[in-house]
Amino acid sequence: MNVIDAINFMRTQNGNNVKIFRSDNGGEYKCQELVSFFSKRGIRFGLNSPQCSPSNGFVEREMRIEQDAARSMLIQSQLHESHWEDAIRTACYVLNRTLSTKNTEKTPYEQVIGKKPTLQHVRIFGSKAFAFDANSKNYILYDPAEGKYHYQAKHVNFIETNASRRESITND
Repeated sequence: MNVIDAINFMRTQNGNNVKIFRSDNGGEYKCQELVSFFSKRGIRFGLNSPQCSPSNGFVEREMRIEQDAARSMLIQSQLHESHWEDAIRTACYVLNRTLSTKNTEKTPYEQVIGKKPTLQHVRIFGSKAFAFDANSKNYILYDPAEGKYHYQAKHVNFIETNASRRESITND
């Protein structure tokens, strides 16, 4: 989902209107299509100083939290670093559905979508089946023998023990 799609989604799904959009100086945020979109919607657009992470401190800190969670999941599961994208996606999914010390009333998911999230479907990262595809509500299964991902139905059996991980889910 790109920036324009995300802003439109928030507006149409729950009436949240973006008023200010700040970003780093990445070229993807300076394209004419996005600048025009912001102008038409009355969205104030600001760029942070180039090569100056502290000017975007809040976002940098959130990214660090996500990266730390993903790194911990990879270490705990003993998966190869090639599964970094899966770990980041799963970390973001879980963090957006849990309370934080900053906000003990509502999760980020609840603030945007307007209803309480559930994590009943989430399984231990690195089990024989892992990650959750938010778009189709199916689990994503990785076959290490083929080195491929398969999208599976909801009915999946999980083996969520430490002993089952290393010998069956490595990508050496």
